[in-house]
Amino acid sequence: MATLSRTRRFLVALLAVSAVGLSGLRQAGAELADLAKVPLANSPSDAVLPNLMYILDDSGSMAWNYMPDNVFRTSSGDTLNNCKRCTSSSCSGPGGTGSNGWQCGNDQNDPDNSSNNAPTTYGEAPFYAYGFNKIWYNPNITYTPGIDFQGVSLGDANPNNASDDAYLGGGNTNLVGGFNEVIYCNTSSPTGADLTNTAKCRKNGLHNVNPFAGTTSYFLYWGSSGANVGFPTTAYYNKVLIKTSNAHYYNIAPHEYCSDANLVNCVLATAAGASPGSPNTIPAPVRYCKSATDAGSAAVVSGNSSGTPRCQKKYDRSKYPYPRYGRFTRVDITPATATYPKGANSVRTDCAAAASCTY
Repeated sequence: MATLSRTRRFLVALLAVSAVGLSGLRQAGAELADLAKVPLANSPSDAVLPNLMYILDDSGSMAWNYMPDNVFRTSSGDTLNNCKRCTSSSCSGPGGTGSNGWQCGNDQNDPDNSSNNAPTTYGEAPFYAYGFNKIWYNPNITYTPGIDFQGVSLGDANPNNASDDAYLGGGNTNLVGGFNEVIYCNTSSPTGADLTNTAKCRKNGLHNVNPFAGTTSYFLYWGSSGANVGFPTTAYYNKVLIKTSNAHYYNIAPHEYCSDANLVNCVLATAAGASPGSPNTIPAPVRYCKSATDAGSAAVVSGNSSGTPRCQKKYDRSKYPYPRYGRFTRVDITPATATYPKGANSVRTDCAAAASCTY
């Protein structure tokens, strides 16, 4: 009898479980739920309610226009090596000496030096490249207008007078003809006419590239001689901030393809910038190196040195502080250019069905 009773109870339980499983086939309806009002650690073990935490970050970093920190700023005392640095007669690549290192701003003879109070974002190629500065404009994604507290769209910005902050206000930028850009001059005091004279002043991505067989023009930022260099060079040593440029950004294509996810073992890309084939199929548009020499080399940099990788994927403030950039190309966004090619990784919804995207 006891065995039969246990069998009946088992069958009843089985049927109940089956009924619950079948009920899951019905469409679930939304229900109100009580939320915990105390930390879970203080709740009775037999009455743990769902917890919901809503956090707003209003720290100073929310106003930065760069990410991660090592693009412009790290912990106190760190030396950054992201952009070129100039003296009155020459320019150097990554490494060297100087109290501020090679940030993309706030350095000796840079236009945002404290002597002229220019902003920190003055347009060095790495800073304006979404492959390095992760929150710079990325043409592969769709940007939608902000919304208000009721979820209503704030509408498209006026490109001739775009608000710098749709919620807090404070300033506007003319994206058509009032964009910040640093240009490189061979005179310490260029006139207004000099700024538009390529014999006196030049722009990165426009005046320092040559066509390469089978590929589009590009430049290597750490280059120091020839036409395919990243300004400034010894001749064009003086960085000058202008505020009358059009909106633009830089792509960084791989200069190397690697066989491992940590970007240690690599080979040079083809002339057209493609992978040379298996096993080197992982693109390396930006790597970080142990030495300034490796970071600035136009030749392939691969494998180990003294038992550790010469370069790797991740930045390390003490071991791998020197960025090794790939191939820079510049894209100017102007009303005169009606259409723009979509990238291979584009997920844009506004031009998903088209071969290109419009101005």
